[in-house]
Amino acid sequence: MVERVTDMMPAGVESLSLLINFKPTEKRKNTSVPVSTAREVLHILQNHYPERLGKALIINVPWIVWGFFKIVTPFIDPVTRDKLKFNEDMKQYVPAEQLWSEDWGGQMGFEYDHDTYWPALNDLCKQRREAKTARWTAAGQIIGESEDYLCGGTDISVTGFKYESESQAGLEEKLEAVTLEEKIPVVEAEVQATVTA
Repeated sequence: MVERVTDMMPAGVESLSLLINFKPTEKRKNTSVPVSTAREVLHILQNHYPERLGKALIINVPWIVWGFFKIVTPFIDPVTRDKLKFNEDMKQYVPAEQLWSEDWGGQMGFEYDHDTYWPALNDLCKQRREAKTARWTAAGQIIGESEDYLCGGTDISVTGFKYESESQAGLEEKLEAVTLEEKIPVVEAEVQATVTA
């Protein structure tokens, strides 16, 4: 899941927030996580994604999980430990319009359907990875390429290469093909087409 979140990060965003709700549901009565699983998640975040975690916002924590965190807290890296927030007002970390109204105290009404959203998320992430790969390849496959460039925040790579997408290049060719008098109606027509679409 961390990889999917990373795929969806826009240019300029390099850290993520995990929102974890241990509240039981009709489908899942026991939300307790085995200690070995919790320990492995902490290990993965701490050692494989050390700078990716912005905050871990955790609510409705069962006593067994709370006890586990109390025991292991001295062994968690201090930087990671400061990122863990338990049962706090989450609106101080996430805008209310981006928080589910149920449990989180937000304003967003949303019903998650895994069969609908998970395949759509995977497809979108695949498209984003392909776009990043195309930008990386176009710029010469340089190891250490700028994340900002790969995500489309800038069209200039670390080597100075200027990226132009196929649609961008096609539009510029069309604009160059018309005379100055013809350019103004073309631009106005595109704006009108965008507004009516």
